[in-house]
Amino acid sequence: QLDGFECSDSSTNFILIKTKYDSTKLQQKLLKHKILIRDCKNFRGLDNQYFRIAVKSHKDNIKLVKALEKIT
Repeated sequence: QLDGFECSDSSTNFILIKTKYDSTKLQQKLLKHKILIRDCKNFRGLDNQYFRIAVKSHKDNIKLVKALEKIT
């Protein structure tokens, strides 16, 4: 759990995350860590406070969490 991030329940490897940060800026910062997220600002009912990511392994999840801790 990270301050400023709220994960929706998911039964797939795609996770929808609501954040207090601008998702477009997060996307740019995470790319520097070789992590790609899907900005959801053009999804119906969502805005620039949502992004989606596919996590394939526990190792990838840890990499994401560490990167988010560094950039926020």
